[in-house]
Amino acid sequence: MPKNLPQEIIIDGYNLIFAVEELRPLALKDFSKARQGLIELLRRYKAKTRAKVTIVFDGTERGEIAEEISGGIRVLYSRQPESADCLIARLMKKIRPGQAAIVSSDKEIIDLAKAHYLETIRAKAFERILKEKLLLREPTPHTKEEIISEEEVNYWLKRFSEVSEKEATTKFTESIKKSF
Repeated sequence: MPKNLPQEIIIDGYNLIFAVEELRPLALKDFSKARQGLIELLRRYKAKTRAKVTIVFDGTERGEIAEEISGGIRVLYSRQPESADCLIARLMKKIRPGQAAIVSSDKEIIDLAKAHYLETIRAKAFERILKEKLLLREPTPHTKEEIISEEEVNYWLKRFSEVSEKEATTKFTESIKKSF
């Protein structure tokens, strides 16, 4: 998985929706809500990384490329009969080598991006990047035990400050004796 991504990222929208675990079931019910959910995730990612993010979806029936800016994310819809993949391919031709990363799991898009010397990231790998940047990943079991809330810290500070060292030692010794 790449450590330092280029500042520009072009994303195959539906490809990434189906890679994001939380969006996949939503997409099966309501594509519009899944798109909005993805755009919101990418908006938060952009805020953290300051990356230039373009997301491309299959299209509009109006015969033109629809473009909107949503939360600083450039959202493009291909015009029918053109697919999002074709629009991504056209965008790649305008980018200098190394200037952008292409997020897709489509073999044709990946091959074309490599031919243009652009970095490629599979959709599932980018989902992991998103979750790491936005701290949405599940903590490991050992990490859960190490996290103490401020409330717990204050409780124990108060508790220990009320008891002198001698009293604490005595209570500790008594509890050990009881356990034997």
